[in-house]
Amino acid sequence: MDIKSQIGRRIREERKNKNKTQTQLSEILNTTQDTISLWEKGKSAPNIEDIIKLAEYFDITIEELIGIEKNTNGKYNIYNNVVNENHGSIAYSQK
Repeated sequence: MDIKSQIGRRIREERKNKNKTQTQLSEILNTTQDTISLWEKGKSAPNIEDIIKLAEYFDITIEELIGIEKNTNGKYNIYNNVVNENHGSIAYSQK
């Protein structure tokens, strides 16, 4: 699953946990229902400002929203992939 799809799945889960429709969430974020739908389908992803708004609204961390965590090697795990902190490059590997 790619990052956009994973973020979209998480947005959908959190929206449903709050018992909100896509239209209601779009009004809270000052965007459109179509935009929320595209995010949830993984066809696009929210920009950083919207990621911050979503995390605040859902009362979760940005890391939880986008699905990253630092592993014991000091690298970030992203959905079975690892971000290499050297020069900001991304190296993908299976967990």
